Amino acid sequence: MSSTTNLPNALQPLTDHLNAILSNPSDTPLDTGLVETFTAQLTEGQLKPLIPSLVPLISSTLFVLREDPSPLTTLLRSLLSTASFTEILPLATPEITLQTLSTPVPPIQHLGISLLQKATHAVSDAGIIASWTDVIKRLLELMLASEDPGISSKSLDLLLSLLKVDSPKANGTGLVWRRILEDRGVYELFFKLCSWDGDALPGGKRAKTEGQGRLLEFVAKLAELDFDAIVVSRFPEIEGKFSISAEDPCQGLLDFAARHAVRVDDDVMMHMLLLDFYAALLSSAGSASESAERPLDYLRKSGLHKSTIGRYLAPEAYSDDFLIQGFLESKAAEYIATFASLHPKELLAEPTPEIPDIRQPKRRRTSDTPPRAEPRPLTQALLERIQFRIEESVQHPHSPSLRILTSLPPSLLIASYPSSVISKIPLSPPQAAHISTLSSLFATREIYFAYSDSHPELWKTLLRYASTPALRNEALASLDLIKKLSQNGVWGLREVLESPGVMTYLITPNSRYAAGGGDPESSAFKISVKKWETLNAIERVLGEWMDEVPGATGWGVVIAERTRIGVWGSRAGGEVATAEM
Repeated sequence: MSSTTNLPNALQPLTDHLNAILSNPSDTPLDTGLVETFTAQLTEGQLKPLIPSLVPLISSTLFVLREDPSPLTTLLRSLLSTASFTEILPLATPEITLQTLSTPVPPIQHLGISLLQKATHAVSDAGIIASWTDVIKRLLELMLASEDPGISSKSLDLLLSLLKVDSPKANGTGLVWRRILEDRGVYELFFKLCSWDGDALPGGKRAKTEGQGRLLEFVAKLAELDFDAIVVSRFPEIEGKFSISAEDPCQGLLDFAARHAVRVDDDVMMHMLLLDFYAALLSSAGSASESAERPLDYLRKSGLHKSTIGRYLAPEAYSDDFLIQGFLESKAAEYIATFASLHPKELLAEPTPEIPDIRQPKRRRTSDTPPRAEPRPLTQALLERIQFRIEESVQHPHSPSLRILTSLPPSLLIASYPSSVISKIPLSPPQAAHISTLSSLFATREIYFAYSDSHPELWKTLLRYASTPALRNEALASLDLIKKLSQNGVWGLREVLESPGVMTYLITPNSRYAAGGGDPESSAFKISVKKWETLNAIERVLGEWMDEVPGATGWGVVIAERTRIGVWGSRAGGEVATAEM
């Protein structure tokens, strides 16, 4: 230790105290105040000189302490905060690291995980961790079976960070990937801990389902990093042992997570998580090589694509429970929206799947089964289902169906006019979900004009909502629609400028006194601010299209003056006198 380094005054008392605990742990309580005082005295220049002597002493003390070790783990983190993984290796050996992860004390486990995080910044450091087989196993056990949500979450993040930095697709060595997917003992842990036919967990069914949820999250993230790596079979004898049946064997880690680990018959929450997982797989398409199986290919081949679509088109065919139907229909709709957004060409070519009735035979009705016919386009079935949902629940918009609608290719929606489902979206009764859906659909010029032609009351209705503080959500959605429409190019900007009453409403400031007395949480206040922000957005767009929009120069002057004087105008309750340009 350098003689020129000024060390904390509390160093010697702390050292004596920790040695006393080591000598007699049962009768020497931790002096929390002393530890916190020492931690507060530390400066960056003192850290490295203290590490060789103090870190081993604190580490030894942690494992004999009879009380909450958080003050000591916080001190250790501070001491090692500027040290690299290579620098702490002499102190954080595989044996010591495994000991910190294996202790039943969460603060010590958190410490071990945080130290391993230092290895996620360099490929070479991640490779060292890959050689610590028992540490990798323990991290998987913590991720999948820890009863502490914080520990499991941090373990998951750590493993993903190691895999990311070590990915061969990102110039990594792939050592961590090989350890997790090609080491039999490590790979088998996924199956033992997550399968209902695997090891029993102390937390029983709850612990098993929580582990399955973490498995789904982990595999979905792996799919984003390297889909090819998880779609292949690794150890057929392990996978076969934990398959749902010998006739339908598991074909790898992805297949295990997607079809074999989770039992959904009596657990609607896990079923919802599983449908979320399928949508996440679709979104990971970018990680699959061009020649490899894509996520969509896997989902189709496994039958999951068809069954998930079926749960939206005919939820009653899969369950007799109305609540379960609703929960799963919503999740299936999110999957379809993802499919439509990512694969529009394949959506247009897709036939409607045949939907089997998998309910109990004694509860089926003969009339439930329509005669077999030629499959019709999936898009037709989707549009019919969406229209049914819109017309069925005017007072309670079915947001998942509206999400599908906004994800469909505009060409499909344009071709279906004048009988388009879009024309069925009502402007009243006031519903923010319907207005927000129109806001998204109006990005396509043809859809906007077709809808406004069939709904001449469009602007009058939107302005009425925008002027009604009691309709807070609808008012904000209406203003958002105006803002987005103005950003759709020259045609959208002209519609906003030329539609009756729109600009007069926007440039007339609301009264500060009417706006909830200036309360920023009041509806009137939020609407006033949104109104001013909308006007600012229009001003920016005007600057881009000034030469192409008739009257733009005049409007530019008026809007600049209005935005300059702020949300409330020149007077607390004043108005700006204007006329349509």
